[in-house]
Amino acid sequence: MTTYVIFKYLHILFAIGWLGGGFCMVLLGVAASRARNDAELVRVMGQMAWLAKRVFVPFSGLALLCGLVMTWLGGMWGEAWIILGLIGYAATAGTGMAVLGPKSEKVAAIAAKEGPSGPAVRIAREMLAVARFDITMLAVVVADMVLKPAFDDYEMLVPMVVVLVAAAAYFLMPLRSAQPARA
Repeated sequence: MTTYVIFKYLHILFAIGWLGGGFCMVLLGVAASRARNDAELVRVMGQMAWLAKRVFVPFSGLALLCGLVMTWLGGMWGEAWIILGLIGYAATAGTGMAVLGPKSEKVAAIAAKEGPSGPAVRIAREMLAVARFDITMLAVVVADMVLKPAFDDYEMLVPMVVVLVAAAAYFLMPLRSAQPARA
């Protein structure tokens, strides 16, 4: 067994934990939302704050670290799929740090004081929409890692872009219309 294979195994293992954990949280949020169970939705979205520190951030960081070691060992720095994967990682990690983390902490704080109040439910619903888009981004990053497209592999790249644009339109555009108008 080579060092590259060991890091490949670890990379996949950490990516599974990161993606799988996020996917399960999104499924629980969707189930609560569809059941119109606001208390459960607030609880699930508030738990993301706990999970982020213990699962999502460490696993995503370890997946990145193992991927970087594999890239170095394999001399793959100029490969399109590596560059696209790093961009995807930055986008989803940025979404987690800038949006999902702060919102989950806010939901948990509001729920601790007021229970599943209107503001907590509103933020939890916004969070769920962003989390659904984020999990779609992660799925596209996984497709990138598996398919390994070059920059001229349009038959692979175009569907990835279409999925991201469609997911943004479906999950994120309703958030824009739900925002109050600014004076």
